[in-house]
Amino acid sequence: MIGVPRKSVVLNKYCDSWSSYFETEKALILEVTGDNIEKIEHVGSTAVKGLVAKPIIDIAGVYSGHDKKVAIVEAMKSIGYEYSENNGIINRLYFSKRIDGKSYYHLHFYLFGSKDYDKQIFFRDYLRSNQDVAFEYSKLKQELLMKYQDDRPKYTEGKSDFILRVLKEREKITTDENLMVVEINEINSVYDFVKRLSNNNQTASYPKIHDEETLLRVLNTSVSREDYRLIGCYENESLVGVVAYFWEDKDKYIQTTLFLVERNYSLVATKMIDYISNHLKGYKAFIGFQKGNQLAISYFKEEMKAECIEDSVVTSIKGFTNYNMQYDMPLEQVTKENFSTYSKFHDIFAKEYGIYYDSVNLLSDLEEFAILGIKEQGEFIASIFFKTDKKISTVYGLFVSKEYKDQGQEALLIDGMLDYLSSSFEAVGEVIYFIDRVEADELKAALELGFKIKEEYLCFCI
Repeated sequence: MIGVPRKSVVLNKYCDSWSSYFETEKALILEVTGDNIEKIEHVGSTAVKGLVAKPIIDIAGVYSGHDKKVAIVEAMKSIGYEYSENNGIINRLYFSKRIDGKSYYHLHFYLFGSKDYDKQIFFRDYLRSNQDVAFEYSKLKQELLMKYQDDRPKYTEGKSDFILRVLKEREKITTDENLMVVEINEINSVYDFVKRLSNNNQTASYPKIHDEETLLRVLNTSVSREDYRLIGCYENESLVGVVAYFWEDKDKYIQTTLFLVERNYSLVATKMIDYISNHLKGYKAFIGFQKGNQLAISYFKEEMKAECIEDSVVTSIKGFTNYNMQYDMPLEQVTKENFSTYSKFHDIFAKEYGIYYDSVNLLSDLEEFAILGIKEQGEFIASIFFKTDKKISTVYGLFVSKEYKDQGQEALLIDGMLDYLSSSFEAVGEVIYFIDRVEADELKAALELGFKIKEEYLCFCI
């Protein structure tokens, strides 16, 4: 049986039926919350065989983002739970189910990546694995019961030192020495992990993977090409991190296409970065994340002190044919023949923004790009350059001289680009356009010409 009068302290011997109560309630919770909850576990003393416990079932779960909060709260209320905000713990949703004045279930939903969730799981697992420690805990609780049977706050406070002592063992166990990074040559071993984390704004790197075709392409490319590598980080035998990256030897840079960490972010991320740094010594690494991945952003900004080289809004326009220009403004196309007259203008901005494609690198890859410019008195005052492909074309930069900004040059260039692509291909699949967050006029022009905001991302350089 379960159920304890509110504010009372009651201890019962372990009962096998407690796990059944959990499983029944778990099924009910998952039925009403659906995919808003990613994990759900039986925690607390009733989850440890042989341990005396208050006959209240403690349940811990993980939710992926703050946008899920309202739906979760309403779902839990629909099955009889009371909501108590976070009950003193940040990024936790706390619920209890009471019937006739008795508490039956306590429910803790933690935001993905919460260390408090990890601590609850560790404490349970440590007691399960160390019977002598579990026995010590039982003895302590029985002693506290004799002193504070009618004072639950004092009873709870009396357990604090013991709990903290056990959690210190976690610090010893979850260390760099318990982590191992290996090269992955077979994608099935990481497929489910990558699929789950890369489609979640709170855990995704950049680009976010929306479909299985893209996922398979990214993974297969990472294990089949000589200039790509796929690595996994394991804590004991559990996969906790995956990175996919490629490199360019000529310019000594690395670009990640996946950077995913499930838990112990700082330790796991550092371990994988160390592996990459040892693999390609002296190379700069560029690592991008969805703006919603606050764990990653905090780690790279605060712990790594990494330079954030880009804070962009990613926009997109899809599937257009026979584009009708909105402005009657001729643009000059830059080719190899007139590139020398353009290169000085281009490098002013390439240097300012620290982009890879300065005039030297752009000229060497010019056959993959189109460059359109605007001139005044024979000099370039604005330009846009973009990779051209009938499936996915990508805008790499739009530059406007300071004295001509806020005069509509952005709209003229974007309009000309769309006309160029429409004239070059029978149908254009998609145009991806990264716009710096501070460039309000550029973003406004893109949106007015049909682009839609797709996602937001930050890129760090280490």
